[in-house]
Amino acid sequence: MKEQARNNEQWWLLEEDESWFHRFVQPHAYGWSDNLHPIKLIQQAFKRSTPDKAVACFGALCQESQEILMDFAQGYPNSEQMWWVIVRLLRQAKQLGKKVMVLIWDNAPWHCSKRIRDWIRTYNQQAKQVGEVRLLVHWLPIKSPWLNPIEPYWGHAKRRVCEPSGDLSVAELRRRIRAQFKALTLDDLLQLSDPL
Repeated sequence: MKEQARNNEQWWLLEEDESWFHRFVQPHAYGWSDNLHPIKLIQQAFKRSTPDKAVACFGALCQESQEILMDFAQGYPNSEQMWWVIVRLLRQAKQLGKKVMVLIWDNAPWHCSKRIRDWIRTYNQQAKQVGEVRLLVHWLPIKSPWLNPIEPYWGHAKRRVCEPSGDLSVAELRRRIRAQFKALTLDDLLQLSDPL
């Protein structure tokens, strides 16, 4: 399916995934320093009841441009938020003049929920009738994150957005994530209107 999408200018190939960026837990990172000025990542203490301990981020790697389109989840990702991401991606595909959007992702519960599968089926039936962008979804095998090319981007980004000397606010963490990917969120790209 990837080869077919790459060879057809009217197809838009996206590889989608989600990742958590923690405000307090530091990633494993390495750095060079002299003995007088060691680099230390300070692990922050936090209570389980602390709100917004992490930021969940939806990301879609566009194979054509190698850009990442992103959206931030409100709390824990779920089917409704995934649906909104799909709707926004379909609108972007339409603005780009594409006829088919190919979405490759893993088997996260919000990807393969009955609600999402039913919506995709219904949407494609209607899209075919009225000439809208069709949506082809391909699920990667279970427990095979290395098959999704967006995965390494997450690991590198977590090391680059961390704050060695303390915790980050949610707003600052989101700003750093966007800057790391030089990305606009889907809200930035699209004028939101009623869902499809």
